[in-house]
Amino acid sequence: TDMKKLALIDEIVKEPLGGAHMDRQTTFDTVAATILKHYEVLKNLSPKELVAERMDKYAAMGELEG
Repeated sequence: TDMKKLALIDEIVKEPLGGAHMDRQTTFDTVAATILKHYEVLKNLSPKELVAERMDKYAAMGELEG
């Protein structure tokens, strides 16, 4: 998606067939697993590294055109 291409998001969490409201438990499980996956990576970084990565990410987000 455009948000992924612009690096505004890290990952798209897929919804169950018919939408999140059609299968709430699967939605909860999928979101929880996704959060834990990203947490496992981030928990090993120091506060300084976390801030630096966040600053780099925001600095790289798109540019104004025109």
